[in-house]
Amino acid sequence: MNTLRNWLSVVVLLAVVAIGCQKELIENGTVSTPTIPITNPTTTTSINGRIIDEDNKPIAGATVMAGFTAAQTNINGEFVLNNVTVEAARAFVQVTKEGYFRTGRLFIAAENQRHFVEVQMLKRNALGTVSAANGGLLTHSSGASILLPQGGFVHATTGAAYSGQVTVDFAWINPVGADLHRQMPGDLRGVDSTGREVGLTTFGMIGVELTGSGGEKLQIASGRTATLTFPIPSGIQSVAPNAIDLWSFGDSAIIWKKEGR
Repeated sequence: MNTLRNWLSVVVLLAVVAIGCQKELIENGTVSTPTIPITNPTTTTSINGRIIDEDNKPIAGATVMAGFTAAQTNINGEFVLNNVTVEAARAFVQVTKEGYFRTGRLFIAAENQRHFVEVQMLKRNALGTVSAANGGLLTHSSGASILLPQGGFVHATTGAAYSGQVTVDFAWINPVGADLHRQMPGDLRGVDSTGREVGLTTFGMIGVELTGSGGEKLQIASGRTATLTFPIPSGIQSVAPNAIDLWSFGDSAIIWKKEGR
């Protein structure tokens, strides 16, 4: 694969212990705010909600989209979407705001009902910088880390080689944290390699975005790889299997996708 998703998670199926690695090879991708395609049976519903930051303070001016309808949050972080058409089984509320990781909430929508959604956005804090020529290892305070390759970066829009400094924006979601349900993109549902929808349980989620010195979006060149290491909190290490699958939640995703083992 030649893109690294915004969010990656080490998870296992609720019913099946999957074979995989806690340390996975991945690559970087572009960032966008696409409309959400609707391909399955739909329903008409209404959604109220509130968008907050990591300090539980409201985020004003965030863009919230469900189906093809969008709204902006007010000074209290609140939004209203009335009579929107969404997938009944996979209704998705997408939230974007400059300086934050794209996120959203997946839920099952009831016809002509009003749903409430609260989303906690995570800031795109810079973990550090590396030179494109040398790559390097950056480590988060959680114990998560990313190892970037030497000379393996390109501009996301043009595919042209990039040779400057690379800034790594990084966020970690604690799988045992009280705010897991508000911070994680989607919900704990995923689509495996056969297209089957499965329930998941997570051992941690990481968000990554790469930018150049001029703020341009970067990705890792085709054929090159980066390595992410996920920490597993001590309280759940005893129930974690020896090998764990890697799943991603990409730029246009509404549900987690299995990436590999």
